[in-house]
Amino acid sequence: MFNSMQFSQLQPPKQPEIRLDQFQLTIFAHDYYMIALNNMECYPLQAQKVLLEDLGYKKFQDIKGRPLKIAPVVRLYGTNNYGQKCCVHVHGYYPYFYVKIEDLKHCLTPQFLIDFADKLEKCYILSYGNPALKKSNKHAEQFQSDAAKNSGFRAYIVQSIEIVERYDIYSFHSVPEKFLKINLYDPKYVKPLSKILSHPIVLNRKFQTYEVRYYGKDLLKI
Repeated sequence: MFNSMQFSQLQPPKQPEIRLDQFQLTIFAHDYYMIALNNMECYPLQAQKVLLEDLGYKKFQDIKGRPLKIAPVVRLYGTNNYGQKCCVHVHGYYPYFYVKIEDLKHCLTPQFLIDFADKLEKCYILSYGNPALKKSNKHAEQFQSDAAKNSGFRAYIVQSIEIVERYDIYSFHSVPEKFLKINLYDPKYVKPLSKILSHPIVLNRKFQTYEVRYYGKDLLKI
């Protein structure tokens, strides 16, 4: 039995010192949210500094030279190697999929990538409507409120396009081939754009797409 003096001398357990170079996370679940970068008044001043300066969002532009106005953030929920529950916010990770373009490698110029991104956005808007004009798009309302006044306003859909080399997973291939890695602003655009590219709409030809999956799934391997 402890007396009152013994109880008063009890100390809470000392929290372990967390070293980032040894940090590990066992992930149980994940989701994402969107941040509106030109509506920073809704964030505390310290958060504004972290987003715009420390994370460098104010310096970034997309493939068409537009300053970033929205960005996705992945939330990872899990337990670290110290036994503590964690929620980790991952910035700079955009939803993406791949498009095989081995037979177009002769025309892969920077302007071709810009035009390809522009055609994708136009085809999406023609097929599904302009998300900047949809009231159900809550994060779009925060930074595209003038869209209804400007019929030529286009939503932010394609963030960047990279030329990469990958192995085709279908059948055997001894050497890597050319692919486009298409990074998007919002995961909801991945499947619709993949569907558009599977029809002869963009450049009057069908494209084979790869890794059309739920956003953040590959982060579970961390």
